Amino acid sequence: MHCFRFLSQTTLFLILSITLLFNIGLSVAQERTNESKQGQVDPPTLDAKLESSDPELQLEAIAEIGLMRASGARYLDRLIPLLASPHVEVADQAALAIGAMGPIAMRGAPALIAQMKQPAETPGERQALWMSSSRALLGLGPKVIPILVEALDSADRTQFTGICGALYEFGTAAKPALDALIERADRDPDSRWTAMYVMEAIGRPSFKAMPLLLKSLSDANFQNQVIACRVLAAIGPDAKEAKPILYGLTESGNTSVKGRAAIALGAIGFSDGDDAKLLETLVILMDSPQQMIKERAVIGLGHLGSDASSVTERVREAMRSSKFSGKCQAAVALWKISGSAEESVTRLIELMDKVDYDLTAIESLGEIGPEAVEALPALFKKMESEDPSYALEGCRAIAKMGPAARDAIPVVTKLLDSVDPEVRILAKKALDEIERPEK
Repeated sequence: MHCFRFLSQTTLFLILSITLLFNIGLSVAQERTNESKQGQVDPPTLDAKLESSDPELQLEAIAEIGLMRASGARYLDRLIPLLASPHVEVADQAALAIGAMGPIAMRGAPALIAQMKQPAETPGERQALWMSSSRALLGLGPKVIPILVEALDSADRTQFTGICGALYEFGTAAKPALDALIERADRDPDSRWTAMYVMEAIGRPSFKAMPLLLKSLSDANFQNQVIACRVLAAIGPDAKEAKPILYGLTESGNTSVKGRAAIALGAIGFSDGDDAKLLETLVILMDSPQQMIKERAVIGLGHLGSDASSVTERVREAMRSSKFSGKCQAAVALWKISGSAEESVTRLIELMDKVDYDLTAIESLGEIGPEAVEALPALFKKMESEDPSYALEGCRAIAKMGPAARDAIPVVTKLLDSVDPEVRILAKKALDEIERPEK
């Protein structure tokens, strides 16, 4: 009994001693930790990074804000001054972060337009600035279009190019800019190509610019001839008064002009009893030894749709040919002529696995639109590439598929968190198109 009592007291003493030593150790450790913290500097906050004179810290903050998307709008007033940063990458990334916020950042539009005028040490840096601003303006959504239209008249050459870049991406929604574009193109020949570039995206309403387009077909600058042909193709049948000049260009123009004239003739289609002449012209051009002319003749035949059914087999052969560079374009043409997308989509899926054709194949799937949704699983695999070009082109194609591409929502939603801000902007545009109400 005494022994037990002794052991119990000893055990109790040991327990108390160990507890006391443990508490003393904790106290000493805590004091050392506190002393250590007093010697450290807390990491800078996002606000502090943005206000820093260190571009690296600013870029870190901008990257974090860009990933916040719309919720990053609370930093908008801090980002806007950075658009004028002398450090090009800071200004560039600040623009894209603003664009990623979407319509909630609309008040940043004037600063984005002003950024395009910002001087830079090299033409490449200046181009980077206007391109990022243009992409950011697209990110703000179609409600920015009136602001862009208002800025067109006084814009310098670089600003005009950047604004037109955004308007082109808005497509037919850019119609309110048409009058301002025509006026600017008439007044400033150096802006003509860029203005007509947007008219192509606007499409049929650009018929209003016919006097300008007809004049441009005879321009000494072949680039203006090319873009005029592209606009006429977008206008379609309403541009039939241009056909006599276009026929002449298929014979006398340079390679680019001949090819584009062929596409325009096909898009305008048969009129005034010229069915045989038009079909014969395009078939002759399809036999050209020059790949570019052959490719564009096939596109022209595709525009004729079922009216070109007599050449269906030739177009199918072109799509399958190992020697023809326009296989993707032939796939789209076959779909238009035959009225069935299955064979064309199957071929485009195959071409997505070929390095020289993959991006064009993705673009072609976008042209086919909702009928190309069977290609989505293969497209998703391409969009996983480390090269952002595939995600960018994939988002454009998915956007053209619209609500039919609902299976793409998880993939596109994931891209909203991409480290590439341009991918985030186009992913948001694709989601908007998928989720728009069907008519």
